[in-house]
Amino acid sequence: MDLTLYAGIFLILMFAAVRYDIVYGLPSTLGRSLTVFLIFFSFVLLPFLIEAFTRGYSLGKWAFNIKVVRRDGGIITVRHTLVRSLTAIVETYICLGFIAFMSTMFSPKATRLGDLAAGTIVVKVPEPVFIPRWSCLPTVPSGLLMRK
Repeated sequence: MDLTLYAGIFLILMFAAVRYDIVYGLPSTLGRSLTVFLIFFSFVLLPFLIEAFTRGYSLGKWAFNIKVVRRDGGIITVRHTLVRSLTAIVETYICLGFIAFMSTMFSPKATRLGDLAAGTIVVKVPEPVFIPRWSCLPTVPSGLLMRK
């Protein structure tokens, strides 16, 4: 789900860049540099920013009710998110997820290499307990009840 979002953002930005290039014309080196920047922005910087500002969530993690936390259960910091994002370049994007898949299959807690390097784990978020408002009404003392 996350990769679809990032690829969609990349395609929209690339479409805008190509449109700008067609209308105004860009030097070829600037066009190549812009393409590299858009790839970096869409697949490295954007996931890093989303996970850092939401403290371990992303759109896909939110949809499946999971979250990234430190091994001791604490909230992840920018350092954890940066390490996870940078290792994702190699294990997820360059190797098409093969390294991430193999590391989750053979690690004891099904963690990918980015999680091992950052000291994080992905956990299921417990469902919030909903207590209806009317179930918490105080009881009325028996002396105050009206009798016929």
